[in-house]
Amino acid sequence: MNVLLSQVETKRCFDRATPLAPGPRKEIEGLLRLNPGERGNLLGTVLEALRDDGIDTIFLLSDGDPSAGDMVEKPRVQA
Repeated sequence: MNVLLSQVETKRCFDRATPLAPGPRKEIEGLLRLNPGERGNLLGTVLEALRDDGIDTIFLLSDGDPSAGDMVEKPRVQA
């Protein structure tokens, strides 16, 4: 598993998918405590997640309002 935080620059917890264990879990908890507080490049984060061959499932949590990156024109984004 891996956790990526969608900001202007995507922040990832690990370089590649890592089994969930006590050590990695603490790193994930630390990343989740960060306040996003920036504009989010949602498409960039999804594309970054897809680069890891060890990932077979993506769970996406978002406010639904991309504000940075390639897809910020709201008429181009469909829910």
